[in-house]
Amino acid sequence: MLKKIRSNRDPRDTLFREVRREFGRYFLYAEKALERSSSKHPRRYFYTMVSAMFLSMILSFTFFRNRERLRIIPVAKIIAPASDGFERILQTTGEIRQTMALKKIIDSIASKKTLSSRDSLLLDSALNRFREIHPIH
Repeated sequence: MLKKIRSNRDPRDTLFREVRREFGRYFLYAEKALERSSSKHPRRYFYTMVSAMFLSMILSFTFFRNRERLRIIPVAKIIAPASDGFERILQTTGEIRQTMALKKIIDSIASKKTLSSRDSLLLDSALNRFREIHPIH
C-alpha cells in the first residue's frame, strides 16, 4: 500500500552544513570585517550597545507598556433609601421569576430530540431575554 522511502544520504549532511558549505566564504568575510572594525573602534560598539539598551528600556516603560483601563463606576444618588431598597427587592424578585420561567422553557426544549422551527425561535428568544436579564460584563 504505502512504500517505505529509503534514503542513502549521509546523516552528517544537515541544512546548516549545506548552507555553510555554499555561503561559508561570505560569512567568513563578514566575520573578519566585523572583527577588524570592532578591534579598531571598540568604544563605538560599546556605546552603541549601551544606547540600544537604554533606548529599549525607555520604550519598554513608555510605549510598550500594558496599561490597565480604569473602569469608572457610576455613583447612584440615593434620595429615598427605603423605597429604593424595596424597588430593588421587587425588581430582583421579578428577574428571578423570569429566570426560572426561562429555565423551564429552555430545559423543555433541550429535552426534545428534534426541534421544529417554532422551537428554535422560542429557544432563541428565551436565550436573548436571559441575556438581557443577566448581562455578561
